[in-house]
Amino acid sequence: MQSPLRLPYDALAQKLSHRRIDTDKPNFLNDAEHIDYVGQDPQFIETYACFIQRRTYSDSYRKQSEKLIRIASQVLHQELITDGRLGACIDASGVLTQVLELLGVWSYQVVGALTVLFPPDSGIEPLYFYPYDVGKRQFAAAHSWIVAPPFAIVDVTISTQPYISGVNAFLPDVVLQPNVEIAEYTIEDVCSPSYVAAVRDAGHDKNELDKGIHTSLAEFHSAFPPSRVTHELTELKYIPNGITSMDGTLEETKAFILTVGTVSQSTMI
Repeated sequence: MQSPLRLPYDALAQKLSHRRIDTDKPNFLNDAEHIDYVGQDPQFIETYACFIQRRTYSDSYRKQSEKLIRIASQVLHQELITDGRLGACIDASGVLTQVLELLGVWSYQVVGALTVLFPPDSGIEPLYFYPYDVGKRQFAAAHSWIVAPPFAIVDVTISTQPYISGVNAFLPDVVLQPNVEIAEYTIEDVCSPSYVAAVRDAGHDKNELDKGIHTSLAEFHSAFPPSRVTHELTELKYIPNGITSMDGTLEETKAFILTVGTVSQSTMI
């Protein structure tokens, strides 16, 4: 079976239609039948993401969706602050995709690595969210964000992580980035030093590990490449390694239950 990463738009649309998924409006992430199917065929969520990525959007859609995404992101960010939850990137990003779908906005959720490089005069060491780490399941979700055209990256939890004091002064509250630069990544971005040491102790050198990871992600990155965002003098490097979705509908989740109503009221303004 050909990977969805290589399929043209028409073939992706056909695969979705075959599963009775509407290709004219988003109705996938809150449909129990479709959610169950992804549980049986996890790769299918890549088909959905590729479809969204290659879809053509009208100017009116992009204008309206930008407004809704900005409102929903800020509402969810405020809920995170009020709730006091830190490191809730997977839940928050998943809920955001489902909220946006109910508002008629296409989006999908990404998991991967994040590297944060601070201004040299800040004195803050780089921060790494490693998918590969000792004691962690291989390529676990170190960080999560969403893609929602016209935004290439929407990250509502960038400033609600368990950082050391002073870090947030150099970060945006929320990342809402329509245009990104393609980024290169190294083994230091995806593997913790302890993981590299463990691999070395097992008889494999660093170069071998680096080559193996780049090879395993090459096809995925051909469709979902690593990207760079700059906030003032801070650099954020996002390195995708998977597409994911919530395992239940928004009605079934108890995370951020205020979001839908608050966003709906906000769009009336």
